Amino acid sequence: MPPKKGGKGKGKKGKKGAGQSEADAFQQQLDEIFFISPQARDAQREANARRIKNAYSVFQPDRDAPVPIAELGDVIRALGLNPTVEHENIIRPMVEDVDTGTCIVYEKLEQVMLGVLATKELTYTVPGVDGTERQTKSVLIHREPERVVMEAFDTIWEATGKGVDPDLVRYIDSAKMREFLETKGPMGEQLDDKQASHFKDACEDHGTGHIREDTFAALSLGDPF
Repeated sequence: MPPKKGGKGKGKKGKKGAGQSEADAFQQQLDEIFFISPQARDAQREANARRIKNAYSVFQPDRDAPVPIAELGDVIRALGLNPTVEHENIIRPMVEDVDTGTCIVYEKLEQVMLGVLATKELTYTVPGVDGTERQTKSVLIHREPERVVMEAFDTIWEATGKGVDPDLVRYIDSAKMREFLETKGPMGEQLDDKQASHFKDACEDHGTGHIREDTFAALSLGDPF
């Protein structure tokens, strides 16, 4: 009887199959543990697209106006990421209006940030050594750990009156938070008037003037509202 084909088939439930290498068996286990269905990937992409649109809209001067390129870093931070100046300099030519260089093109921003939100990596190309071939590089863009975000909230909350609403949710008075950010900052780093105003406007419940703990965390961590 001739030997069966496919002797290197995968074993079931992560077990090593006949003729399967240790590396292949390990990869199979990872695939089984971390598999994400196409439907789940599409849903996550749609959620991230909404996050990008919401972050972008916060910085629009008016409803139909593009966001100035100077706001790029703040838009990225509104997604819960912590870009360096180097990151911003890499992203800027990828998303700016090439004709004016003064504003962000939303479609370009969405394309770049969908990739970053999915992988936490910024992938870009640079000229090769001979000036013709291009090399692809990537850098990590981190988000603030939840612990750091909540420590920042605790610091501001304690310094501004320790507000608690009728639902027993902690809140910060938005005017007091703005004053705190402009004079001290949650980690000893002062924000300028524009940065403090943007953060307040994004977090604030305009009916009460409160910034709830859950809203503060969602914006700072880049989670969808």
